Amino acid sequence: MKGHFRERKWVALFIAVLLAQAPLFLQSCGGGGFDTPAGVTGGQSVSSLLSPQQLKSWIDNGYKDERGYRVVILDTSFPPNARTDYLAGHIPGTFYVDFSNELVKTRSDGPMMVSLMVSDGPQMDALVQKFGIDKNTVVVFTGHHMYWMTRAYWTFRYWGFPQDRLFVLNGKATTDKSVWKAAGYELTTVEPPLPVPSTFSVSSMSGNIDAVRAPLEEMLKIAQSIVPNTIILDTRAETEWNAVVSATFSRAFEYRFNNSVWRPWELELAGTNVGDPYSVISLAGSGSHVLKTPDQLLTEYTALGLANKTAYST
Repeated sequence: MKGHFRERKWVALFIAVLLAQAPLFLQSCGGGGFDTPAGVTGGQSVSSLLSPQQLKSWIDNGYKDERGYRVVILDTSFPPNARTDYLAGHIPGTFYVDFSNELVKTRSDGPMMVSLMVSDGPQMDALVQKFGIDKNTVVVFTGHHMYWMTRAYWTFRYWGFPQDRLFVLNGKATTDKSVWKAAGYELTTVEPPLPVPSTFSVSSMSGNIDAVRAPLEEMLKIAQSIVPNTIILDTRAETEWNAVVSATFSRAFEYRFNNSVWRPWELELAGTNVGDPYSVISLAGSGSHVLKTPDQLLTEYTALGLANKTAYST
């Protein structure tokens, strides 16, 4: 993914999307332009990060937003604790997504097979049809980990869903430190029945593949400093950045790009320490996963030397 660090108003959303990039490996780094937050609520421009209070108002409105669009809430937590956490308590009306089978796929788009690649077209069709989603549905991503909530958001953007139909709850919905419970709302253990399936296909959309993803060849040009005013932001763990990894991952993470700076993705979260360098499930597990403010992020990214540069994340 790439984004330009000049427009302060979208920094927080840029980070939300950035969090989703780490598991995609090199050939799935995002590329292209980045969207300015374009959701419209009451005539005002809003971020794709959603507060518990805003989501509660949509639920109270019969699962419809202010524009009258149907709202579908998805729990996109990742195994092994995803299903257990969901059944222990989730936001009312939330549907459970089997992330490892419905939102990622093992396939190759470069030098090797990768198990956490983005969903293919038939897989996405099955997912959206299952939950009655079409091009006019508003989809809200929730769960027990911001890493996977934002990855789900990015996947929908990748396949062409418009930004003003996609929202990420700003913080955990389930488990300890739930922002939903902190806002004074109750979780439920009732699993809602599936809606009437849709017949919508992602093939009917133009897609945003070139806008959110860069091929390996493009990344190599950035690494060689061929393209001016660009830099690569490496969001992996420190052990991966320093190539101290287990044999299982040594082939995938043996090197890092030149022209890159290191900043682990957990630093985007407010009041949360960096966690286990190998487990993307338990990373930053102790906090609420609320993102830092745009002003905080802008200051920190400027200190990294990203001001007025186009950043590609890995």
